[in-house]
Amino acid sequence: MNNHHNTTATPPDNALFYTLAESAYLLRVSPWTIKRLIDRREIESTKVGARRLVPKDSLLNYVKRVSTPAADPHSGLGGRYA
Repeated sequence: MNNHHNTTATPPDNALFYTLAESAYLLRVSPWTIKRLIDRREIESTKVGARRLVPKDSLLNYVKRVSTPAADPHSGLGGRYA
């Protein structure tokens, strides 16, 4: 049995929570980036025993927030320069 932790862990599709390594794999960033996002409260997390876990919904919400395009200032829809 291999007891080494897999830093490029592929998470199961039905998981409700992800480890930092799994979260990093899903977002294509490093586990340190996930830790920084947690520290800046951009992604929620919870501790279960000694493990820090990220709720699936938190990752999905983060992706929605960062992938929503900013309003085009030339579109007439408002935005930063309207």
